[in-house]
Amino acid sequence: MFKGFISRMLSIAVLCTASIFGWLYLTAPEPPPPAPPPPASLPTEPAAEVRDVTPPSALPGPIVSGELTRLPAREPPPPPPRPPKPTLLYRPLVLSAGVIRKGKETIRMAGIEPLALQASCTDGEGREWRCGRAGATAFQMLVGRRALSCSIGFRAQGADAGDDARYCQIGKLDIGLWLVRQGWASPGDDAPETYRQAWDEAREAHVGQFAPAPRLLTNDADAPGGR
Repeated sequence: MFKGFISRMLSIAVLCTASIFGWLYLTAPEPPPPAPPPPASLPTEPAAEVRDVTPPSALPGPIVSGELTRLPAREPPPPPPRPPKPTLLYRPLVLSAGVIRKGKETIRMAGIEPLALQASCTDGEGREWRCGRAGATAFQMLVGRRALSCSIGFRAQGADAGDDARYCQIGKLDIGLWLVRQGWASPGDDAPETYRQAWDEAREAHVGQFAPAPRLLTNDADAPGGR
């Protein structure tokens, strides 16, 4: 009987021990995954030597010592002054080809040498005629009753102190260029290249002061018996 009791106790002890080990096995954490193998090291090349290419004439840079201080930003430069606004001159008085008068002010078209009102020209046949009056008449017909847009306050380069020379337009038409192209004015010293080209074209085309003398404007018409 005593042996049977001992056998039962041993069986119970074995079962308890097996249960404890089973419970420990089931509740134990999973082992971490194996670490990846280290990457293969790439072959390294020796660092190349830096060659100094500074020319002997160049000065070395400044040696900086101490803390660097940021300077305030520079203020932007002021905008350039605006060109004077053109002014409209309504119904000016034509004095000659390229010269007008508005009120008490006499204005010459800039970039040209106007043809004087009393100027005389000689055509290819040697006839002398009053080309200055013809130029003034052509200029008057161009201006008519229209307004001229002139750059008030502008003085042509090289102009005298009392010479009020201005670039004027009728719409988009440059009056000075028109006078030169029609042969009623010559380009001035301050004339742009387009004026000089127009002057050569007028001479080749025999227009304006280079045209044949009109019969009514020749000096022979003023002679006794002239018509």
